[in-house]
Parts: sequence; structure tokens; C-alpha cells
Amino acid sequence: MDSAANFVPVNTADNWLHFALGSAMIALGLLLGRRTTTTDTAPGTTPGTVR
Repeated sequence: MDSAANFVPVNTADNWLHFALGSAMIALGLLLGRRTTTTDTAPGTTPGTVR
């Protein structure tokens, strides 16, 4: 822990912080996700019309 090769200070608090942040980002990605749009090509409509 005291050598020059240990230039990234990693400890238990850092591990839990990064775990919580990573979990929150994954949860937000799953909850918000991509929004999908549907197109209607029924007679009388323009293809690509978003409903």
C-alpha cells in the first residue's frame, strides 16, 4: 500500500461509492431506456408520421 506503484488510492469507501454509482447508472438506464416511436402507413397518412 505504501509503494510508488500504488498511485490509485482505492479503499473500502471508494469501492462502495463506485458500486453505488454504477448500480444507480444501470438502474437509470434500464428505467429510462430508449423511447420508441411507431410509424403509421395507413391510407391517407404520410409514411414516417409519429403518433
